[in-house]
Amino acid sequence: MEGTPTLYLTRDAVWKGPIIDAHALTPGEETIIPAAALETGDGVRFLRKHGVELPARLRERIRTVTVKPLLRCELQPTYPGSQEETCVVQALGGSDDGSVQLVLARDGWQPTNNESAPSDSLVFQDRAPLAVVPALLEPLRLKWDPYARHWHFKVTRKFAETFTDWLRSVPSEVTVELRGELASFQNDAVSGTVRLSVEESALDWFDLRVVLDVSETELTKPELKLLLDARGKWVRLGAKGWRRLEFQLSDEEDEQLSRLGLNPHDLSSEPQRLHALQLADPAAKRFLPEEQYASVQRRASELQTSSSSTKIRSIARDRGSTLPACARCARPST
Repeated sequence: MEGTPTLYLTRDAVWKGPIIDAHALTPGEETIIPAAALETGDGVRFLRKHGVELPARLRERIRTVTVKPLLRCELQPTYPGSQEETCVVQALGGSDDGSVQLVLARDGWQPTNNESAPSDSLVFQDRAPLAVVPALLEPLRLKWDPYARHWHFKVTRKFAETFTDWLRSVPSEVTVELRGELASFQNDAVSGTVRLSVEESALDWFDLRVVLDVSETELTKPELKLLLDARGKWVRLGAKGWRRLEFQLSDEEDEQLSRLGLNPHDLSSEPQRLHALQLADPAAKRFLPEEQYASVQRRASELQTSSSSTKIRSIARDRGSTLPACARCARPST
């Protein structure tokens, strides 16, 4: 409502406003804005918001920095002195020149120093690469700690499988920084070869064991046993972090183990009992020491010979029982 003072009417109140200057903006006429007001960060944002093409001299002064995502992960005690652990995840964003540093909080991306760029800055941020981060973190079911200002989730027995599955889902354009023991997940699997050893345990039966050869000599025998018994899954080896065992088998070796009734994914430190005739298969020769394979072969040969003799005697008895009575009683003539 025009008058003195100028009043503005809303649904709930009447309030005073600035005096209307009829010459400030005149519809239908060109409005001139001083260049100094537009050649600022706020001025550029205003022009872009309204789809106004920027003058050439202003475009030359603008610098755009790309903000790239970084996921930093490490283990921490749930609380000081606790035996339980949580995996802390920090979702960060930064530019290559270090001029922009952001952190993903519950309310979105925030500057790490809690300060925004000055309004007259002509440096603008391209945050498009950060768009994938929120959805990428969802499978971990993270919780926000408002005091430590980081995301976290509890370390359970299934942690290794859950975490490694998640690591495989992270696209290459997102950098993941694993600190402390978590860095072991980036190591190659412990490479092992399969050799077998047998020991006669009962009549015609042998106990077969896996003799594990690995390239990493710093692993102890108890640690190797843990890796073998894990059957290819991740095992936590104290300060050495998480490791897993992977057998290096050719297709031919895999097929030969199958002929023996063995699956390389089910091998463990526990002995398996196999019959001598089963171990006598030529496939076993590739994995057993020469003298042990020769011993198995001898026992299998004895069994086959014994079996053949028993079969012959059985056939002879069967044939004899079918002869006529007169023939069984006949004596040679004199």
